[in-house]
Amino acid sequence: MGTSCTSISNNTMPTKKMPIMHSVEAVERYLRTHGDRKAILYLAHKDRAGWDRSTSRIYMNQISPELKYLPIDIAKDDLSSLKKVYALAKHSPQVIAINQTQPHKSNPVVKRLFRHTTTLTNIDTIIKHHSKLVPYSLNATAFLSWYTHDVGSLRDTDIVIIGVGGTGEPIARQVRSHKPRKLFLIDPIDKQRLAVELSLKGATSYHRTITDAVLREIDGKPVIINASGKEGVESNSSIHKILRSKGRGTFVDLRPQLKLALVEGAKKLGWKAYTGFGMNVRNDYTFLKLAATGTDIHLPSLSRFTTLVKKAS
Repeated sequence: MGTSCTSISNNTMPTKKMPIMHSVEAVERYLRTHGDRKAILYLAHKDRAGWDRSTSRIYMNQISPELKYLPIDIAKDDLSSLKKVYALAKHSPQVIAINQTQPHKSNPVVKRLFRHTTTLTNIDTIIKHHSKLVPYSLNATAFLSWYTHDVGSLRDTDIVIIGVGGTGEPIARQVRSHKPRKLFLIDPIDKQRLAVELSLKGATSYHRTITDAVLREIDGKPVIINASGKEGVESNSSIHKILRSKGRGTFVDLRPQLKLALVEGAKKLGWKAYTGFGMNVRNDYTFLKLAATGTDIHLPSLSRFTTLVKKAS
């Protein structure tokens, strides 16, 4: 079940990570035992090392004594468990929201659940409004909010997105509306259909990897966005190739840690480089505000929340 969690009182907050739950039945037992608490369910599938890196298990449980953030490990194709989770979320008055990351963004069960109510291509958030589950896609909005506020404009810039999956695809869709000069989609899985769709709004191309020919097409000081989200990405040849070869623009690695070796290496090469920490903070805070609407849960300020996330990172 993972690391034990320090109990909460009105005067203390947990500093250890919330235990991982491995079944919906375990979640149900927890809710029965803590009937006075509201709960947010966090759906993911990680190995032990991945869960150990999951800092949200700390800071999301430091928001309020009345709120618990429950991490649930569900395998990619365990559709039966996913059905049970969504049914529990709908019918339990304690569950106020679901945060779901890969491999569960827009899984077959959630696509069917919302087939008549949404056109979202990547559902990463579900909020309960008046006993009804409502889907959202917050990752891309959080990225653009952070980037335009803290870094700058994307207009008339060549943008390269490496990894066009659960986070990269919605970012690509929103980035296109900011009128970049060119948009390059890099992914080993075919994204040609998306590239054709986005080409209607401006120059967009898809490539399996970054070749010398692709490098020659990228001009000026580009914005490189690593949205691959995979551990061990430091060995990604496409990322290293472009960081070594192109004019020193802006590099963003969307992993949420405060410090990453890849980002530090990019800085040494002369790039303005950032981790996904700022995006992650904005995303989680927006998510919490949506989840807490209509409840008695009082959220900390954004600056206080940022401090909690930093301390847990």
